[in-house]
Amino acid sequence: MSEVVRISTRIPREEWERFAVQFSEAQRGRMVQVEFVDQEVGDEPLSGGIAFYSLDYDPVNKGDNIILAFGSEPDLHFHLIDKPADLWVAEDEQGVVWALEVVHEGGARTILRFGSPGVMGPPAKADQA
Repeated sequence: MSEVVRISTRIPREEWERFAVQFSEAQRGRMVQVEFVDQEVGDEPLSGGIAFYSLDYDPVNKGDNIILAFGSEPDLHFHLIDKPADLWVAEDEQGVVWALEVVHEGGARTILRFGSPGVMGPPAKADQA
């Protein structure tokens, strides 16, 4: 049985806006578990399994926030990270994303753990005019 090699890569801050767009398009709909990790508070699961929708970054001159969206339109759920300090992505040797980690300014972390590729959440609902 072969082991899956996971490679963690730090995303430089100057690339966060571009990365967010590309990451959202590539990962939208994949099932994800969301966890908040803090040395003072401990580990807190935020979601046991929900469809990933998007990652948005507002740079320092626009608020300095990362906004994570989950679910499908029109029922999206949001998680705001104010003043993020670092952004990491973990992939296997084939480039499949397994995790995304946002390090908060105070050292806490929000971790998204993605399910196997091909395991998708419910499809996004189309606007009905």
